[in-house]
Amino acid sequence: SDLIDWNNKLTKLRLLDLSFNNLEILLDNYISSSLQLLDLKLNDNQISFIERNFFLNFKVLQFLNLANNNLKFFSFEYFYRGIKSINLRNNSIEKAENSAVFKQKLETLENVDLSLNKLERIYLENLIDTSELTKPMHILINFNQLKFIHKDIFKFLFVRIHDLSLSLNQIDLIHPNAFSHLTLLESLN
Repeated sequence: SDLIDWNNKLTKLRLLDLSFNNLEILLDNYISSSLQLLDLKLNDNQISFIERNFFLNFKVLQFLNLANNNLKFFSFEYFYRGIKSINLRNNSIEKAENSAVFKQKLETLENVDLSLNKLERIYLENLIDTSELTKPMHILINFNQLKFIHKDIFKFLFVRIHDLSLSLNQIDLIHPNAFSHLTLLESLN
């Protein structure tokens, strides 16, 4: 709770780096909503639980690094619009999702790193409404446990994905039309 006391006074703070500590839980009120953080580094901790509204305190957050923690679940609905990059590399994530209700929140998302997790399946079709989006998106899902790439997994991201990495999974079946919507794809690993 010491953090709650001092962070109400740091209204000009844009970068908060709490990496390489022993944080285990992120509670909704852990960091003040008065901060206008653009970049939050929480990588290399022991984080295993994030309260549902924790990231909603950061209305202008653009860059989030949660790599090398112990997360088992992550939902993209946790964010306001404006997030550009989310690094979830090397956690224990078994499920990453987003409900269709929240898909427009991530219209600025450009980079997602879900590599080195335990994902067996992923549904990106509800991640974002891309009807008017043109910024390239880079998605890393390599080093997971994906087994099947179904036909509509990338359907609604077709105007955005330029780079996609699926290497070093356990894929044994790819639907023949799984990549047919990715007309702007430049790199597929």
